Amino acid sequence: MMKEARLAERIDAGSAEILFVGSQFFFPDLILRLVRSEFDVEGTLRRDDLDDGGPELAPATLRLIVLEEGFASGLAERFQQLRGRFPNVPIALAYQNRDLASRLFQQAQTDRRLQGLHFLPINAPIGKLVSMLQILLMGECVVPGELLGVPGTAGHGIPSAPGASAGGRSPADELLTPREQQVLELVAQGARNKSIAGRLGLSEHTVKLHIHNIISKIGVENRTEAANWFLAQTRAGGVEQAAE
Repeated sequence: MMKEARLAERIDAGSAEILFVGSQFFFPDLILRLVRSEFDVEGTLRRDDLDDGGPELAPATLRLIVLEEGFASGLAERFQQLRGRFPNVPIALAYQNRDLASRLFQQAQTDRRLQGLHFLPINAPIGKLVSMLQILLMGECVVPGELLGVPGTAGHGIPSAPGASAGGRSPADELLTPREQQVLELVAQGARNKSIAGRLGLSEHTVKLHIHNIISKIGVENRTEAANWFLAQTRAGGVEQAAE
């Protein structure tokens, strides 16, 4: 009891690490307890809105912000405001309405104001929801396969980027070397540098260099935007997997 009281005191003071922005109906206490039990975080906080007059949040402590789908209207402007206040904190839109999420995901592929937004199916099976939250907390990209039209992901899977379709060369083929495409594909799957290095037989330094070159070549700002770019190209026509 005392531990919970001390935890609540720290959270009220604005030291929560994971912030859920939405109603108790959308983010029930069960979700908050699950996150606290599964992850090594100081605490979770639920706010109806960031402008609800609650305690000021401490940007240095936040690791993840999750918005409910009710904020879909004017999402680009709200997302930009959040990026301005918390520039290094991943932001995800939690959704129940798949059609709404699909429309917003498509908008995010062309609207630079939404680049870097993640999508989280809040009704996913607990195991998959925990996995996706873990990826987000690591600062990696996660996009549910159902938003990409990946076969077999109707149950809210985390997609593996598929191989090439039969025809034509994609923008990735034109801009990136085969090795860079391999690295980017693994980045889009949520793999960290150490994992990518082990799977491709490279050093972590080489992986970092490849990612730096990829970001420069495709004109994005970070690895999350690079992963979103790759996923958009995959949906549009497939990225060719070329072996060295």
